[in-house]
Amino acid sequence: MGRGFVGPPSNAYRVTGSFASMHTGGSHIDSYLVTMLPFIAIPFLLKNKISNFIFYGGLLLLVLYTIFVTYSRGPYFIAAGVGILLVSGLVVSSHRKVKKRFIIPMSLGLVSLAGAWIALPMFYETILSNRLENFDKGQQTRLSHWTSTLQDTNVKLADLLFGLGPGSFPRNLYITKTVNAKNIAVHNLVSEGDNTFLSMYSGDNIYTSQFITLNPNEKYRLRFKVRSSGERAGVVLPLCERWITDSFRCDWIGLSIKVPPGEWVEVLWDIDMGPFQESLSRFDDIIRRPVALSLYTAHREGPVDIDDLAILDSSGRNLLTNGNFERGKDHWFFVVDNHLLWHTKNLAVNVIYDLGILGLVFIVGMLLLAIVRLIRMIKSGEQLAAVFLASISGYLGIGIVGSLFDVPQLSFLLFFMVFTVMVMWQEFSQAKPVSLGKIGRG
Repeated sequence: MGRGFVGPPSNAYRVTGSFASMHTGGSHIDSYLVTMLPFIAIPFLLKNKISNFIFYGGLLLLVLYTIFVTYSRGPYFIAAGVGILLVSGLVVSSHRKVKKRFIIPMSLGLVSLAGAWIALPMFYETILSNRLENFDKGQQTRLSHWTSTLQDTNVKLADLLFGLGPGSFPRNLYITKTVNAKNIAVHNLVSEGDNTFLSMYSGDNIYTSQFITLNPNEKYRLRFKVRSSGERAGVVLPLCERWITDSFRCDWIGLSIKVPPGEWVEVLWDIDMGPFQESLSRFDDIIRRPVALSLYTAHREGPVDIDDLAILDSSGRNLLTNGNFERGKDHWFFVVDNHLLWHTKNLAVNVIYDLGILGLVFIVGMLLLAIVRLIRMIKSGEQLAAVFLASISGYLGIGIVGSLFDVPQLSFLLFFMVFTVMVMWQEFSQAKPVSLGKIGRG
């Protein structure tokens, strides 16, 4: 992350933070950062000590930097628009306090800062610069994806009006593509008697993974059982430095194992710790990257079954947990390559698919009511309303390129902001202006 501005394009790490929901992609961290960005302005509107201004100024720079190193194209430009909208709203709400001769210089300064922010990728060659060059191709992919998604809701009138249900998109897409024999990977837990194992079909890759703690200077052995309906079982078990999505230094264990059809075979493999022995910094013990073992197959002739996984240290201690899958997917998680299989990539399409046209009408009506009330409060001098208007606008801006209702926390965030706006309006309509001073003291 520290090389975000000056790192080469090959430094392909994109920040995901603690948003574990991004194991299937999505714009979750982008939406949160851009939505919360305007609230950093609140301390600057209060009477604070200079030390507080320095702290919140540093926090603002950190948030902007984090937005940059997500390397997301749409959110990057939307952040500039949110900044312009926020300052414009604050100027309008403070029109009685700001002298007119200051408005033009302030506006020019704001536009200059936004322009410098937008131009930044042109001066530093990063992943974002490369992604901006492919902007047209990305948009065509999204438009095609939105069209095919909406076509799925046109099968029945009830689906069009009421949607197919929250969270149903990846399930329905998987069923449709599997029935139509599309190239899509499936990792299933299968039980035979008292034994449970992982059965993997090849396709657009899914990686079933588990974090483990390894010492790069020790020796380890991988042990597992494998079965195939054919005479060979192809299985790949990459051991990589990883945090949610992006992988770095790896020991790629790719095996094509000769097996008697339908019978389990035990496999032993010595792990090469060479890729992990290079020092990252003098603080290796503190900042060493997490390591995960992943499973997938490129085997095209039916499923490959895998069971009784273990990584053994020199004393014979097993470092994997639930490697026999007897507790289902406990301690295992999955990561995908093809994000379009899991997200509609647009908030409006997301709502239509999940909740139907009626759901979209309700949410649009709710948002229009909130925005109209915010604008009225801004015109009457409520600075906090400008913060909420910029925040909600940022959320909806990210919704152009992201299906934010995929994550309950983000859908709750929008509804909570709208609820807060309605409470503010209640105070405002009763001639009790919302006081930033009360917020500061609280």
